[in-house]
Amino acid sequence: MSATTKTVMFLPSARQGEFEVGTNLLDAARELGVGIESICGGTGSCSKCKCQVLNGTFDDEGRELSMGTMVPAGSHGLHSGQTHVTPVSEHESNLMQKHGFKSSDRVGCQTKVLDDVVVFIPEESRVREAVVRKAAGKPIEIQDPVTRKFFVDVPAPTLHDPRGDWERLRDALKDTHNLDVSIDFCALEQLTDVAKPQRTKAMQLTATVFDDREIVRIENGDTSATLLGLAVDLGTTTMASYLCDMHTGETIATESIMNPQIKMGGEDVMNRIAASEGEDNLKRMQKAVTEALSTLADEVTKSSGYSKEDISEIVLVANTCMHHIFLGLDPESLGKSPFNPRVQVGVNVKARDINVDVLPSINIHLLPNQAGFVGADNTAVAIALEPYNSDELVAIVDIGTNGEILVGNKDKIYSTSCPTGPALEGASIKYGVRASRGAIEKIRIDAKTYDVRFKVIGKEAWNTRLEPADIGANGLCGSAIIDAVGELYKVGILAPNGKYNMEVETPRLRRDDNGEPEFVIAWADETSLSEDITMTIDDVRNVQLAKAAVYSGIQVLLDKLGKERPDRVILAGAFGSHIDLRRSLMVGLFHDTGLSHLQSVGNAAGDGARMALINKAKRAEAERIARDIHYVELTNEASFVPHFVDATLLPHKKHAFPTLARYGIDPNPPADTEKEERKRRREERRKARAKVA
Repeated sequence: MSATTKTVMFLPSARQGEFEVGTNLLDAARELGVGIESICGGTGSCSKCKCQVLNGTFDDEGRELSMGTMVPAGSHGLHSGQTHVTPVSEHESNLMQKHGFKSSDRVGCQTKVLDDVVVFIPEESRVREAVVRKAAGKPIEIQDPVTRKFFVDVPAPTLHDPRGDWERLRDALKDTHNLDVSIDFCALEQLTDVAKPQRTKAMQLTATVFDDREIVRIENGDTSATLLGLAVDLGTTTMASYLCDMHTGETIATESIMNPQIKMGGEDVMNRIAASEGEDNLKRMQKAVTEALSTLADEVTKSSGYSKEDISEIVLVANTCMHHIFLGLDPESLGKSPFNPRVQVGVNVKARDINVDVLPSINIHLLPNQAGFVGADNTAVAIALEPYNSDELVAIVDIGTNGEILVGNKDKIYSTSCPTGPALEGASIKYGVRASRGAIEKIRIDAKTYDVRFKVIGKEAWNTRLEPADIGANGLCGSAIIDAVGELYKVGILAPNGKYNMEVETPRLRRDDNGEPEFVIAWADETSLSEDITMTIDDVRNVQLAKAAVYSGIQVLLDKLGKERPDRVILAGAFGSHIDLRRSLMVGLFHDTGLSHLQSVGNAAGDGARMALINKAKRAEAERIARDIHYVELTNEASFVPHFVDATLLPHKKHAFPTLARYGIDPNPPADTEKEERKRRREERRKARAKVA
């Protein structure tokens, strides 16, 4: 160890390594593979990377030697102390105060190594295996894939016909299937391997052909009954893969994982762009996701008795930033006006060219992007749901880390993008967590007693049917965040302006150490954190801002079409599939079209990817639709800000929500109490002046 490097150990895992002085604790943890949360990517805004710098001397297993543990021979232990890291900065101090940190807590991305140090990662900061909910939809009805298999009899070479193996195969395909094809070099090598033991014999071969023009695989015998393809939804947070039978349209198997880029570049698009700055960083980000795709391909095929080399083609959809990083294209232009992408049309790339570990010769097709922040995933949603064939005016909302909206029908369609993820996925919520085991996912509040019932992921029963010690709640995932605000509004604890009604008498409604209102969702003995899980007033405000972004985005597009509200609202994506539609309506996440005209459709982006894999007409349709949809940049729209302000109220300042009447909620827009109060005071002053006169 040099003078410029120091030892950093993380507990409870006891992983340790040598790091340069000045390395922040979050980066050190990532380098060692220690799971520590960081939604913002280390920019010092989310404070999820909370950790504790320990004082004392520790052995290699993280045991404190001062507690009587024997010191191993030749070891003097690892000395750690508060002075072995940088002092708390003003910015970190503000973060600690804002998020209620204890004096012993530190923000990992803001704390740098000065000397040997031992760091404890508390329960709430540990990365847990997320529950990735992106199941495939129904089978694809029309099977006409771009990549197909052709069985052919290839005549034996003779002295009178000494044509090469490839030339005999090429001519046989022409004669039998009327195909005029070239051959990928990888497939030519396969042909050589197959032909060598059959040197003077006729061969029966199966050729896998891309777009009726290039052979990408050669197999001995007739394997044409098996044609596998992989559809992939590459999200900012999660990656989902669907192994498909391209003959039947069925999904054989699915596998999903967290996007590994989260560990390097946070959870939102702008942080990913920043994390990709520079050639080395871009390559690192690209490698992370291509290796993850290779892993998915391996796992999803093995689970079905195949190998990843059996995949004949991959179709991938992603937002524009993920699309660019996957291809190794610098996404820098997406973060600056005019936010133009590097490429909009669909792209075909060989697996070997971007180091995806499947059959090197197969093609990976990426659907076309629409604009800088509306990518191939939104195009996939469009071809899956086909609003361009609808008589009804449809609003389609895919709520993920970056919300994407389509509004229109067969006459015209507009699209836009709005930042919804940070709050609705837990980033700016005090006790916000991913949808992982132990996360609270459903909440109900009694209108009379204000008692709370909740369910955590991994437990079948509600908390009221479990012993407190068996509940183990560790935070609020996105669906619970929506439930909490909706329920608090429904029972009258939250006013339309998002303020707590402190006149409500319940021990759950209280003030925190800073005097700010909060509501207790789970008591400390029901959690794994040894502290109450609450919904703070700041949490409510952040939900108001996020839901206002969605609602106002829809409204701006409606304005373009000269309409007041859509006929139907469709929620796409994993998040949209698991939030409660009624509570979403209570908070005003979208327009009230009536529950019968409100639906969740699951991972429509994944469905669109499967369609493009199995039906080549859908691939052509995607190219056309991506250019026909009119993209709207919200920051350029003068109406966006007033719409946004109106939408911050629960459920909305001006729009009626008649469906809510059945839940005891006034369906009419809430009165502007401040405006009424100002009017009352003006009237009193007028009367007073009249008396004086």
